[in-house]
Amino acid sequence: MKITTDLTRIDVIIGTYLAALMNPPNLIFFVLSSAFLSYLSVPSNDGIGPFIFGATWIVTTILMFCLLIVALLFVTVILNLLNRRLKGVLGKHEFEIAEAGLKESTEFNTTTHAWSAIDSVRDIFRYTIVHISGNHFHVLPHRSFHDADERNRFKTEIRGHSNS
Repeated sequence: MKITTDLTRIDVIIGTYLAALMNPPNLIFFVLSSAFLSYLSVPSNDGIGPFIFGATWIVTTILMFCLLIVALLFVTVILNLLNRRLKGVLGKHEFEIAEAGLKESTEFNTTTHAWSAIDSVRDIFRYTIVHISGNHFHVLPHRSFHDADERNRFKTEIRGHSNS
C-alpha cells in the first residue's frame, strides 16, 4: 500500500504539537508545569503558595496555552527562516508499507523504518501520526487518503506488522 501526501508548513507545525502531546513525558511535563505555576501564583496568608484548584488553575492553563501559541509562532518563524534547509521535510512524501518496514520517500531521500521501531499510529484531529521510537514521527494529513477506509487499512497494516 502506498500513500502520497504533500506536507505544508501548517501540517508540520500542527503535527509537531500533536506528536509532542502524544508523547507521555511531554504531557506529564505540561501538567506538572501547569500545577507548579498554579502553586506559585496563589500566595496564602503565611506566604506559602497553596495548590488550589479553581480560578487560578484556569488562569494558569490559559497562560500555558498562550505559551504553546508563542512556541508555535517560534516554530513558524524557524520554518520560514530555514526554508532552504528543510529539503525533504516540506513537499511531497510517499509512504509505502513494505516487508522490511515503513518506507518514506521524498525527492531528496528514502528511509525505511523497521517495524520494530514503530511505537504507535493514531488519528488526532485531521492527522494520522506514526510515532517512531524516540521523538521521531511522521505526519499524514487525512486529505492524503481517498477515504476513511483507506486510512483505516493503512493503520491496520502498520499495527499488524509492528504490533503497536
